[in-house]
Amino acid sequence: MALIQFEKVSVSYGAPSHPVLSSIDLSIEEGEFVCLLGQTGCGKSTLLRLVLGSEQPCEGRVLIDDVDIRDYDPTALRGQIGGMFQDYVTYQATAAENIGLGNLPTLTDRDAVIKASRQAGSDALKNDSSCPGEERRLAVSLSRSRPVS
Repeated sequence: MALIQFEKVSVSYGAPSHPVLSSIDLSIEEGEFVCLLGQTGCGKSTLLRLVLGSEQPCEGRVLIDDVDIRDYDPTALRGQIGGMFQDYVTYQATAAENIGLGNLPTLTDRDAVIKASRQAGSDALKNDSSCPGEERRLAVSLSRSRPVS
């Protein structure tokens, strides 16, 4: 998957007169690392849920490689996209095992786990354990361990 586009996307919870997102246009290119910042309730998590296909816009379209996200098989889509919400989980396991959990077929593939860790800028694999400062990078590594076609 190479390009994610939001075209005039609007989302409302409750009254349509108070949208969380209003007519958003956004393009995210392949390989871009995106961080969404903003106040509580401004739509950061909503944007991620839209990309993951777990939520649909009230108006507009979300496209992946020029195909409307609603035309993708949800299971196949989730197998290709990783995302990290502000509330993430790390498990009582080694750093490598935590990263591998993001893509179970590669759980024991050390090269795939190292690649995901490096993509997230994590040093957690040096000691194969994580410290509190590395946990967020570890969670990002987990989200990046999915295969990309």
